[in-house]
Amino acid sequence: MDGTDDDRHGVRHRDPGLTAYELTAEDVLVTCPSCQACARVVVTSRSDEWLGSWPRRLVCPHCSLVQERPPRSGSAWGGATDPYFGAPLWLQSPCCGGRVLWAYNERHLGGFPAHVAAKLRETPEDLGPTSMLERLPSWITSAQHRDEVVRTIDRLQRRVPPGPRTGM
Repeated sequence: MDGTDDDRHGVRHRDPGLTAYELTAEDVLVTCPSCQACARVVVTSRSDEWLGSWPRRLVCPHCSLVQERPPRSGSAWGGATDPYFGAPLWLQSPCCGGRVLWAYNERHLGGFPAHVAAKLRETPEDLGPTSMLERLPSWITSAQHRDEVVRTIDRLQRRVPPGPRTGM
């Protein structure tokens, strides 16, 4: 059986090397702190500086809330909150006995299924430990949790709001 056939049947997955920082260069879906509807954290301008320092804006189309984050402000990474405003992520759900599966946006969520379903996960040697998939908690990639994680990903994909995205 060749590598292409393996890939189509969920046997092998090669890590593309995306980092959490790259994923937040696109809109981050959050729960609006004012009305609890789906809001977005958007990049307001891009520069040659490190993308984590780009200015951002939290925008809610439902209640018209707008919050600004100036360039080079601090950020807090890890957990089911937006790293720039600390707002709860819109894409989060209980999974596997009290744990929470979360994603920043549709692209982040889209990176999970093939990786979770694969029996062989390959990481190019030059990626190092900064890849989003390399840093997943072991419970997400555990074979015993595979079915529940995939069901939770499907549930979260249905929560992605329709409409245009303003990110890269």
